[in-house]
Amino acid sequence: MGMNPNPVYEVKEMLSDPRSPIEPVEGWQFFVDGIPVSRELHDFVEGFNKIHRGLKYCLAESKNLHFENDDKLVRLAKTLYIYRDNVPFIYGAIGYGDYSLTKSATKSYMVFSRKITNDKYNKHNVQHRMSLTINLGTALKNASKCISPYTSAEIAKYYFKFPQDKVRDVVYEAKHSLGKIIEPVRSSAETSTFVDEMIYLIDSGVEFKNQAFMEMAKELKDKANTLRELQNRKVGLTFVSFKHGTNVSVEMLDVENVNNLPIYEHNFLNYASNVTTCSMENLPEAISSRVAVLNILSDKQYVERVGMKIDDNTFWVERG
Repeated sequence: MGMNPNPVYEVKEMLSDPRSPIEPVEGWQFFVDGIPVSRELHDFVEGFNKIHRGLKYCLAESKNLHFENDDKLVRLAKTLYIYRDNVPFIYGAIGYGDYSLTKSATKSYMVFSRKITNDKYNKHNVQHRMSLTINLGTALKNASKCISPYTSAEIAKYYFKFPQDKVRDVVYEAKHSLGKIIEPVRSSAETSTFVDEMIYLIDSGVEFKNQAFMEMAKELKDKANTLRELQNRKVGLTFVSFKHGTNVSVEMLDVENVNNLPIYEHNFLNYASNVTTCSMENLPEAISSRVAVLNILSDKQYVERVGMKIDDNTFWVERG
C-alpha cells in the first residue's frame, strides 16, 4: 500500500493493514520496532527519538536492497509512519530513499506531515506533503518542526461529520416515516400544507369514510408532531478527548445547533468553541454519564440523544 497526499491517517487503519510483514534476513543489523531498515533510516529514527520520546513506528512503504555483495535481496522499510498509543492519528512519517517523481536514484531523508506544503509539487502528489533533504541534520530539524500530535480541535474537526450525519438522519427518518403514512392518499399538493389541513380536520372531529384516510388519521398527528419536535430541537455536541499522561485529563469543545449547521472541514473552527481542559474528577456528570454509556459501543456507533463513540479515548456527546 503506497502513501497518498491525504495527511490524515488513522492509526487503527495503518496497524490493521493486511500488507505482508517484512521477513528478517540473517545478518541484517538495522531495525526499528522490529522492522528492518537501512542504516540511514535507522540513524534518522535514532536521532528523532532523542528529541521526541515514547513514539512508535509501523511500515508505510518498503523497497528491495542487495545485501552481502549482491548475494541476497533484503526487503527494507523505505518509509515509516510515526504514532503514539491512545492517539487516533499518525503524527506523520519519515523515510530514506528516492522520493522523486522521475525516480532519479538520488536518495533523500524524507519528512511527511500535514504541516508541510511543498509547492514544488502538485497538491495531488504525495510529495506535496514532503520535505526532502540529503542532510540528516536538516532532516531532523524538519521532523522536529513539522511532526507533532494532533490537537483536540484538529481531531474534533475530522470526526465531527460522523455524529452530525447521525443527528440529521434522525430528522430524515422522522420525515420519511411521516411520508410513508401519507403516501397512499397524498396528491401532488405540497406535503406540509396537506399535513396541516389533515390535522385540522382530525382535530375538528371529522370522520373519514375512506379506509386509507382512516388508517392514516390514526398516526398522522403523532408522526407530524414528532417531526416538528425534531426539526425544532437545537442539538449541541461536545467533543470529549481523554489524554493519558501521569494523570488522565479531558479536553472538550462545543458545537451548537448541529441540525442546521452547514459544516465543512475548512471552516469547522468558526463554529466550535475553544478547547477547555479539566481533570477526570471535575468532568461534568452530564458528560461523564453519557460517556459511560457510549464506552460500551463499537467505534463510530451512534445512540440518539446520547452521542457517538469514535474510539476508546474520543467521543461526541449529544446535548439538547
